[in-house]
Amino acid sequence: MTDLFVIDTNVLVLMKRYTPRDLHPSIWEAMENLVRAGRILMPRDVLEELDRVEDELAPWAKRLDGFVDEPTEADIEIVTEISDTYPLWVDGQQNAADPWVIAHAYRLGAIVVTDERAKGPGAAQKNLKIPNVAAPYGVRCITLNELGRQEGWQF
Repeated sequence: MTDLFVIDTNVLVLMKRYTPRDLHPSIWEAMENLVRAGRILMPRDVLEELDRVEDELAPWAKRLDGFVDEPTEADIEIVTEISDTYPLWVDGQQNAADPWVIAHAYRLGAIVVTDERAKGPGAAQKNLKIPNVAAPYGVRCITLNELGRQEGWQF
């Protein structure tokens, strides 16, 4: 079985920062190949976040057919449930796309690719990370390096 992935904003921002395309084109090509294969996507809210924080990543993502996944009623229901369970987690634009990343992954049976690490017990709700909120939904989270290892990337 081939895994499907939902990517968090921070992974793309960190890719640009630490592995810029002009120095590391092969990692960008590997990511684009996953998009073309229909194996990795981002919720529309991640694209909106990129539009707010990045000048190059949003246009790049928009050029990749099938990369942006529109929300469904099922996603809206999960995001509503997450908001009801963790009302302090999203605050304005802080964490705004995160519930959508989890909802899309849950609906699709996908794995979340994020650089975030779970906070320990007793963490304030506003400080929770995607892995904390994804766990009760049975959504697995991995880092970009773990994705690369799983996919057998070597550059």
